[in-house]
Amino acid sequence: MRSLAWAVVFVVCVACAGRRGPRSQGPTTHALLLNGGGSPGINYQSHVRHLSGMYRVLVGRGMATDEISVLSGDGESMQPDVIVAAPAAGRDGWLLEGTFLERSLGRPMRYVSSNIKGVSISPATRQDVSDWLDDTDRFASGDTLFLFVTDHGERGKTPLDGRITLWNRTALSAQELGTKLVRLPPKVRVVMVMSQCFSGSFAELALPESLGGRPMGSVCGYFSAPADRPAYGCYPESRDDSENDGHAFRFIDALARSGTLTAAHAETLLTDRTPDVPMRSSDLFLARVVERTARAAGLSVDDVVTRETSQALASAHPDVETLRRLAESFGIEVPDNAELLATTTTRLSRLRDQLRASAKLWRSAMSELTQANLERLLSRQPALRDTLSPSYLDRRPLRWLATTQQEVVGSLAALADETPERRAQLQFGRGRFAATHTAAWRSEVRAAGLLRMRTVLLSLVGRQILAREGSPQERAGLEALAACESLALPKAEPPAPLPAVRALPPIANDERLAQGLVPASFGVAFAATSAQERTQGRLPGGAVRVIGVDEGSPAAAAGVRLGDLIVGSEGRPVEEEGGMKLHLASAEAQATTLDVLRDGQPLLLAAQPRKGASESEAKDLPAGQRASLRALAGLRAPVTPALTGQRPYLLFFWATWCVACKRAVPELLALERDKGITIVAITNEDATRVDAFLKSWPGGFPQQIAIDKEQAVGAAFDVGAYPTFVLVDGQGREQLRQLGYREDVGLPVPGWNRPKTSLKTSP
Repeated sequence: MRSLAWAVVFVVCVACAGRRGPRSQGPTTHALLLNGGGSPGINYQSHVRHLSGMYRVLVGRGMATDEISVLSGDGESMQPDVIVAAPAAGRDGWLLEGTFLERSLGRPMRYVSSNIKGVSISPATRQDVSDWLDDTDRFASGDTLFLFVTDHGERGKTPLDGRITLWNRTALSAQELGTKLVRLPPKVRVVMVMSQCFSGSFAELALPESLGGRPMGSVCGYFSAPADRPAYGCYPESRDDSENDGHAFRFIDALARSGTLTAAHAETLLTDRTPDVPMRSSDLFLARVVERTARAAGLSVDDVVTRETSQALASAHPDVETLRRLAESFGIEVPDNAELLATTTTRLSRLRDQLRASAKLWRSAMSELTQANLERLLSRQPALRDTLSPSYLDRRPLRWLATTQQEVVGSLAALADETPERRAQLQFGRGRFAATHTAAWRSEVRAAGLLRMRTVLLSLVGRQILAREGSPQERAGLEALAACESLALPKAEPPAPLPAVRALPPIANDERLAQGLVPASFGVAFAATSAQERTQGRLPGGAVRVIGVDEGSPAAAAGVRLGDLIVGSEGRPVEEEGGMKLHLASAEAQATTLDVLRDGQPLLLAAQPRKGASESEAKDLPAGQRASLRALAGLRAPVTPALTGQRPYLLFFWATWCVACKRAVPELLALERDKGITIVAITNEDATRVDAFLKSWPGGFPQQIAIDKEQAVGAAFDVGAYPTFVLVDGQGREQLRQLGYREDVGLPVPGWNRPKTSLKTSP
């Protein structure tokens, strides 16, 4: 894996935690706050903030510090075990977006050692977690175990096989946790709050098979997502959202206000603005009641929901008000039948996909300009190339990078302001991308709000069916489950009204916005012209050379050919370098005249652009990636010709020590031989080491070997592990990206029938 220099002090101040002292009188609540982390590269700083935040709330609400245990990552080892990020701040920080410096300077990350000041942190290995749970002497009959998990989760083949990720990439399944919990003394209540992916798997522990799926009453919980759905709120530093966003943060904040889990969950349903779908163990049980009723009647679940909804919405249960508030919060009509639920789901999915495609094209168009702006800076200050090489930046501490970020962004802003047109184009591209990206995310969140409403509606319907048809044991089980879920901290407060939240705009508003932000599409791939070409041909700065024309596209219909030079449209040359993609994307959906040079002769080609990016256009390599490839140094011969011709190529990011990389070599050679795809093997190791490896390598190896000494290509393509494969077609469009390699699976290259019998693994 590419090495990164990671060092920053991360300290969170909370109250001191002492050793376990004598038991207090009466039942005791014990808290286990767990962040397995997995490994440093995926152990996000938000996980540690979750732990410190929950710790503060528990202590502030009256829990004894010696009854709170914190297990996280590698514990108090000084080895770095957490990844932290420091995005470029300020009004113009976005000028690094889309450039090859985006990862290393625009959003640099480092490894640090986690530390919660004043709190003893134990490792979160499988053994340590097992030892803590096996220490049953800490519990007495009537006690409560509050288990808070902020982490990654893995989906299992069955719900009970769903897993919590622990340190060193180990895991603990729901079934394994269940075997630990049954060893607790009788009448110990277990209440879980989990924010990891597929956390709903652990809701199964409340409905043991030994009771026929009926609640046992002593185990319950709150979960960020169902068993079949990932969670989104555990790593806000990887998105553009605020630092403390997500299910766990919202739940912690809500718990701080009330001190009760029922109120915290109700508030989180309304205020969490991620695509998570929070649920309770009682929600799972009541959904099972609806499913059972549907099976018995030979109906679908939706049929039962439609049949029961009107009466359910007329009940006095608090969930009716929750449903109404959810509809208000997410700008969705209260679904009074399953058909409306399905229709709205389809509507949101279509809107989200449209906005995602638009956002991708607008970002691509913007990155052409931001990369050109960066290249302008580097051409004027050549000495900066060494200072701003990703390999150099990755060795600098974040506190040093803050100054560099400020200086570089300031220089880029000054260049952007040299001409009003340049700044206006950059701002326009950024505005279009930001608007579509935000609306796409909002659609994702709104869809989750709809799923939350479905969960609440199913619970209302299930409760109604249970009251009418359920057995006394089932009704008693639901009451016990509700009592279990109603855990209140020692200093809890009386229930308060749900907080006012800022509602999302109606769906129709975003649909109108999406229509207004759809980019124009011509179905053409092009490459920037060189400074020499522009000087010799007296071309404007934004002139581009056509390297691909989609079949049946507006460009094909207009007669655009490979090799043509597009200099502008409607008699307006594009003067700004990198501005052609934005210029064409901004065209109106009406006949447009493209200004073309073919063999030195000017042509006017009438084109009828369509609205909406084509699938091929959405795969265009960003400008920052293309720029990084131009600087690649070949080990045996120049590799640039292989990356600028009309043949497809596959970037193979590898290392001499990588076992999986070596296993992939036979298939790569077969792919190059049988499919004509050029393999470019890219490593950041020095040439001496690579030469020594090749001399000892017993089999064939790709001829095109490149040394990414400054790690510019790895940074631009966001390569975090080896092997990574990126397939690019002859028009410079990404067709495939895959991390890792398995011999039994191979590479899913389109049209590739892998000759399994002829491939032998090299040592």
